[in-house]
Amino acid sequence: MISLQQAKKLLLNDSNLTCVLVNDTQTLTASERGIKPVLQWLAQIPSPLAGAFVADKVVGKAAALLFVHGGIKALYTQTISQPALDVLEQHNIPIQYDTLVLRIKNRVGDGLCPMESRVWEIDDPLAAYEALKNYRPF
Repeated sequence: MISLQQAKKLLLNDSNLTCVLVNDTQTLTASERGIKPVLQWLAQIPSPLAGAFVADKVVGKAAALLFVHGGIKALYTQTISQPALDVLEQHNIPIQYDTLVLRIKNRVGDGLCPMESRVWEIDDPLAAYEALKNYRPF
C-alpha cells in the first residue's frame, strides 16, 4: 500500500532530490528546483499527480495550487509558505510540514519567489496552472 511516508522517506534519504511522487503505479523523483517537475508531471496524460502522495522540499502558493490542480492525495514538505498552507487546507489536502514561513523568497533572498508572486492574486488552481505552464524563468 502506497503512503505519504514512502514519499517522505525517499525525499529525506537523498539530498539530491527536491520532489518525490508516489502513486498506485509508479514512483517519480526530481532533482530540479522550483515548480518545473510539477509542471512536467501535469503535462503527462494521465497526470501521475492524480491520487498521488507527494513529498517536496519547499512549497509556495504556486506549487500548492498546481498540486491541487493535479489532484494529489496528501503532501509532506520541509518548508511551506502560509499562502500555500491556506490553499491546501481550503482544498482539504492533508499536509505535514516541518517549517512554516510567511512567504517563499527568491533564490537570491532579496524578494518574493517569482512563481509565488505570479500567483499571489490567484486562488483558482486551473487559473494558476494556465498562468504558470508557459512561464519559463528557469
